[in-house]
Amino acid sequence: METETAVYELKPFALVLAAVIAIEICAASLFADPLAAAAIARTLDAAVMMAAAFFLRKSADLPGISPAAVWPGAVRGILWSAGFGCAAAAAGAVLYAAGFDPLAMIRVDLPGSPARLLLFVAVGGIVSPFAEELIFRGAVFGVLRRYGALAAVAGSSIVFAAAHHGTGLPVTQTVGGVVFALSYEIEKNLLVPVAIHISGNLALFALGSL
Repeated sequence: METETAVYELKPFALVLAAVIAIEICAASLFADPLAAAAIARTLDAAVMMAAAFFLRKSADLPGISPAAVWPGAVRGILWSAGFGCAAAAAGAVLYAAGFDPLAMIRVDLPGSPARLLLFVAVGGIVSPFAEELIFRGAVFGVLRRYGALAAVAGSSIVFAAAHHGTGLPVTQTVGGVVFALSYEIEKNLLVPVAIHISGNLALFALGSL
């Protein structure tokens, strides 16, 4: 099935990828505070992606970012989030009934001070999800979509999970990556996975604090 999810060409992809990598390296080098580094890096990442979509036009298209598409995409994203939340709750109930604690799979170290907590939620719950969807679903998905929907969904999800790789298999990020990619493929609007990603991160922070 053909899609209008993305029209991302290889040359602009290489340019924005190089810019994003440079931003991440510079931010990590210049700021000793990881939270501050993440705040600066993700903000600049999003700015680079938006600038590429604006100046490079169809060669770096990001469907759903135009003003007219923002509200419909956000609404659809909230509906997807509600459905995914119900499915996650059902799966958690099954795990709990089987003797497993589903909350043990969610580990979030929240800052102690109110100011740091507010910054953490803003960066991890809003800024980072927005920037990451522009990169992983907008650019990575967009480049891989020329090889078919399966390649785009699987490839962008693998890259997304790898970017969040820690000491073990990033199960939450892997599942999330697939959901974000599928929602983008189906809805043809980048604001849908953005809304799902934001609501999902905020929910994880809330559950992780229990």
